[in-house]
Amino acid sequence: METWTGVAVETKGRWIHEATEIGATLFNIPPDKILVLIREYPSVNFGQAGANGADPEFAAKSRSTAWGTEETYDDGQSPVPNTAVIAIDVWDVYSQEQKNEWAAALTALTGELIGTPADKVLILFRDLPPGHWAQGGVTGAHPAFLAASRQVAAASASEQV
Repeated sequence: METWTGVAVETKGRWIHEATEIGATLFNIPPDKILVLIREYPSVNFGQAGANGADPEFAAKSRSTAWGTEETYDDGQSPVPNTAVIAIDVWDVYSQEQKNEWAAALTALTGELIGTPADKVLILFRDLPPGHWAQGGVTGAHPAFLAASRQVAAASASEQV
């Protein structure tokens, strides 16, 4: 997840735990195969609808629906304390219905824990064939991927010197 700076350490820990739980329980993904990264950036590095995240009027400006006009769906009551871009790199085995469920669950989690409005959560599903993934030196196309990718290798001789 990429978000604005300022998220509390405890909140990040909960988000990591609960995002992992969503993948593990909804889609039977082994928890050790779920890696969560949180990258934080100053709000000035985010923009939407031509508005910069540091702009005091970001909520209204970022909800512009027609370029060059003041048409917006902003209600004047819904601040934008942050935004989130969530990239899910996953094997191409999930249906659109499953992705919809995953997106809804992660959007709700991000709103609950971080306060991000739903319209400011962008989720990208990047589907790849299992052979385009590797962990532990084996690709997901390996017939025994789970067992083979869980081998803890000893340090090489050159590292032991």
